[in-house]
Amino acid sequence: EPDTRGTFRLVVGCLTTLSLCVYTALHLNIPPRPDRVARPSSFSSAMSKKLVWVLLGMFAPELVVYTAWSQWIAARRLTRAIQATNPEWTMTHSFFAVMGGFAVDTRNGGEREYMDGSPRLHLTANGIALLAELGALPAVSAELIRDKSKANRVTKLLVVIQTVWLVVECVARAASRLPLTLLELNTIAHVACAFVAYVLWWNKPLDVEQPVVLACGKGRRPLVAAMCMFSRRNPPDGHDTLRPEIHDILHFVPHQAGEKVMDLAGTLRIARYRNTPGRFVTTPSSLPGPEPMTVVIDDDIGAFRVATERGDDTQGPPKTAITLYSGDVLLPLGFAPNIASTISEDLRQTRYPSHSTSLPRWEADATYDLDHQATLRPAVRMHVDMTTVTRWTLACESLREHEAAWSNYRTVVSQAAVCDDEWYAVYKYRTELPGQADFVAATVPNWPGRHLMPSRHGAFFALCVLLYGGVHATAWNEYFPSEIEACLWHVSSIYVAASGLLWLALKATQIGLAWFRESYLSKKQRASPLSWLNYFVTPLGTVLVLIPMYVIAATSCLYVCARIYLVVEAFISLRDVSPDVYLTPEWTRYLVHF
Repeated sequence: EPDTRGTFRLVVGCLTTLSLCVYTALHLNIPPRPDRVARPSSFSSAMSKKLVWVLLGMFAPELVVYTAWSQWIAARRLTRAIQATNPEWTMTHSFFAVMGGFAVDTRNGGEREYMDGSPRLHLTANGIALLAELGALPAVSAELIRDKSKANRVTKLLVVIQTVWLVVECVARAASRLPLTLLELNTIAHVACAFVAYVLWWNKPLDVEQPVVLACGKGRRPLVAAMCMFSRRNPPDGHDTLRPEIHDILHFVPHQAGEKVMDLAGTLRIARYRNTPGRFVTTPSSLPGPEPMTVVIDDDIGAFRVATERGDDTQGPPKTAITLYSGDVLLPLGFAPNIASTISEDLRQTRYPSHSTSLPRWEADATYDLDHQATLRPAVRMHVDMTTVTRWTLACESLREHEAAWSNYRTVVSQAAVCDDEWYAVYKYRTELPGQADFVAATVPNWPGRHLMPSRHGAFFALCVLLYGGVHATAWNEYFPSEIEACLWHVSSIYVAASGLLWLALKATQIGLAWFRESYLSKKQRASPLSWLNYFVTPLGTVLVLIPMYVIAATSCLYVCARIYLVVEAFISLRDVSPDVYLTPEWTRYLVHF
């Protein structure tokens, strides 16, 4: 080898090492099912998705490390939770679960549909943990999972050799007091990030295309239906809803055992009747349907009505759906719309004099709040079709059979009494589920989200960007083509290093201000009789919460600009470098390398 090197060799060596390291380190999740995307899944679409992540790894490697860390944390927590009762469960199993490796097919021949379109759903880490708690884990060996992986040891060996050569060359240049280019420094930072991601994904299967589909017979259907209600819904168009279905439901549970699940032969609404607090109201016996029912309402619940149903399957399933309004209860399932979860904040603040004989109607209905302040409430409407009733019925079976597991997610609202001294407990399910994680998902994205088990990753993300920016800051005294480029490099490296801490501070401020607005200001507003305070506190609290959000958005834009500059400058700085850059350490000329 000659005692010098050229720009072409320098650029090609760095790009080859960087691209191979990032491409080999990436362990993506199982791709979505072909029938859930606009065009069929193919080799080209899978490669294009991986190419996007390769580019992300080349321009923002700390985000790839953050993704790998989040998945590793979820897999470790899942392993610890399951190994207590199942020692054969390994990190390979957990990573396979995190990447969407276990799925259930909601389509079951001969059974009623309980999910629109009967999609195939992936069990998330939270869903697998629930199966373990209930003793229903799938019997899948680690060898079967490894057999699905497409890891190539030869490719990994070549990448390791090329990476080791780059590191050895850079160390040799530093020992010989020869300067490094900004491109080499940038490549080292990216390769280090790729290496960390590779270590974190060590037990994760590579390029698995199809999950293990679990049998979803009669014994598992109720549990899957309940998981669907506790997870964000995935309609056929592929767009998730903002929150799980169960958040918008009150659940009336009979205290006495033996409550019969409704017959699914049909669902035709008969009538609904308004009840007032403390009164007994009897349904007219002249109407067709069940026997007259007497209901008494506890003052903590609010006025509600009873919706009963019956079926007539002589001419097939009914075409019309039940419509539940605010205050309706669908018996015997015991599901009712949760008014508090859907009330508009503006409507909640609208007050009317207590002597008013009528209230303006919003859509179709309005009710008085039981605090006798006549709060206007919107008419919450839930259209319950046969598919929804089937899902609710199956979910009720699981809620009763696995009451101990689901009780962690509910709180008692109040109690109501029905005739014959049969008492109902009324529950609502938490707005934020423990861990804020779904149980099932139609697709499992690679970016950390609700499909992972809960964990706080902000500190690790701040550490990643701190180290990445710190590596680039080591070139503080290196040669730059111009003073402006040197200044921009210094500012960008410092900003990238400090952006993680800044993000943590802003996030903590946002959470604190949100708590201040919801807890302190709202209490002051409700306690104050002054009407002017109502118009002052709410906008102030909103502004206090929105300011950190806008600051975070602005700092994120600056972060992207700084990251792009560090990568671009690493290349354009090669137009004017120190002559010593082209010299090579003497002993490295005798090493075989690419």
